[in-house]
Amino acid sequence: MLLVAILYVLPLAGSAFATNPNEVARIELSASIAFWARFDLGNAAEVYGLSEDVSTRDGKIYSDKAPGLSMIAVLLLVYSLQGSAPTAETELIRSQMLRRLGHTAVADRIEDSLLSAATPAVD
Repeated sequence: MLLVAILYVLPLAGSAFATNPNEVARIELSASIAFWARFDLGNAAEVYGLSEDVSTRDGKIYSDKAPGLSMIAVLLLVYSLQGSAPTAETELIRSQMLRRLGHTAVADRIEDSLLSAATPAVD
């Protein structure tokens, strides 16, 4: 099952020849549902880039693929992240992503908490 999940997200590895618009649209839908609880691809498209296989309606971007595989991937994502404590690296990545999306106040709070945790207390 883990191998299937790894192969499913392989196109996001950053290799131009490995990306497939069909799969990228499904992966963006999975990420959008899992991380932002939304079916439109707005936030996911800002993070991962816009896939070719999308449709728009009322100014929102949607995947033009059937959501079945994406729903399975959402379950795998949620299950894999469940119970895992965020590391400083993942929190820094999250703050950078939030800043890129325009949520600077939340990003500032995350970065401040990381700095305070990394600064040794002086007696």
